[in-house]
Amino acid sequence: MKAELYDKIQTSLLIILSISAAFLMLLLWYNPPKKAYNLIGQEPKLAVEDFTSLIEIDIVLLSNQSGKQVYYDDIGDFFADSAHKLGKGLTKTEQITAISKADYQKMYRGNFIEYSFLNPLSSRQFAEILSGEKQNEDYPFVKIDKLLINEDLSNYIYIENDNQYFMVESEHFSEINFAKVATIKGVEAEKINGIYLPSEPLYSFKVIDVTPKIDLDDEREVKILARKIFSSQLDFVQELIDVYGAKVMLYGYGEKALRISPEGKVYYRQNIDARAKSKPDFLTDLSLALGIINKLIVNQQNLYLSDVRFVDENGASGFKFHFSYRINDYLVTNAKNDTGISVTILDGQLKSIDYYLMESKAMQLKSAKRSVIKIVEESGLAGIQSVQALYVQTGNSLLPAYCLASNDKLFYYNALDYSLLYQESK
Repeated sequence: MKAELYDKIQTSLLIILSISAAFLMLLLWYNPPKKAYNLIGQEPKLAVEDFTSLIEIDIVLLSNQSGKQVYYDDIGDFFADSAHKLGKGLTKTEQITAISKADYQKMYRGNFIEYSFLNPLSSRQFAEILSGEKQNEDYPFVKIDKLLINEDLSNYIYIENDNQYFMVESEHFSEINFAKVATIKGVEAEKINGIYLPSEPLYSFKVIDVTPKIDLDDEREVKILARKIFSSQLDFVQELIDVYGAKVMLYGYGEKALRISPEGKVYYRQNIDARAKSKPDFLTDLSLALGIINKLIVNQQNLYLSDVRFVDENGASGFKFHFSYRINDYLVTNAKNDTGISVTILDGQLKSIDYYLMESKAMQLKSAKRSVIKIVEESGLAGIQSVQALYVQTGNSLLPAYCLASNDKLFYYNALDYSLLYQESK
């Protein structure tokens, strides 16, 4: 009897041990489901100012009681004060009237301010960013290239798009306060061949030494980034080095993939969860993209929205946002057009994020005189529409440069020796 009881106990223990072993093996090999961790959870609702800061102002031309037309370099505060009022007015227009170029130019009098934008947004998206509200109104202008406000005509703003001109009426425009304009001390506008030129030198033409935002050789930096992306799932991530020397980190069967190149370029991809899909919405998707950037990479204060594209990919749709960035308040670009941050949101979810950012570590002064006028005169280019001061990334340096824009091309000139660096189509 005792032997039988002993055999039963022994058998039961073996069964328990077998089940325990199987359970432990399952834990060892189990890949947690995608829903166990999302790169981005519930993000705080962004204020209108967070969106407005993404709009890049190329040139600001204004006039006050001095009668001079001047550039104003630090226009951010004034635009921030008036942006929401402009957005409300564009959202609730009373009348939009096509006008002539001559009628538009008549507004260059008294107290006025004119913004020229580097604007990839449609008019509807532009109004949504300024107002923070979904916009359903159809506009006769596709985009807003220039926006002019005149204090004497407070219920109106004037818009230029692709050599077409419009007068927009709304009572909300009258809420814009022009008190700051009278106190602004800007630099008198330089003009050559009908084109306004940047009046301030590029930080005395300093070549800036920079390093990538993330260094592949810095294991601590790489681990911090990986934990932001994979969280506690890092134990289930496979690591390998590809033929180009980049580190690749894969989760599960490729549901999530992170790649960091030796140059410091970061690529992340993840699968879309069909159970959590939602319809594309410009403001909602933009808010999600900014939340991801703020959590994963950098504070957005040095970013601006340089490209927006609607994407339809394998039955999933949404937006691809590209954010360029500034150092010392100047745009950073390069000949490969691969600087900045790209975020793709499909079906209301993150699909991918790529970024290549540089950080300023030190400055080296090189002597040079202000050269923009000489560059414009000696370029031999016809039909120049605008000139912009910026930095061109060459290796681990930022070179001060000027971009001359014609109707269909962009020409980048070295501000130190006036040489043409490269050109590209718009």
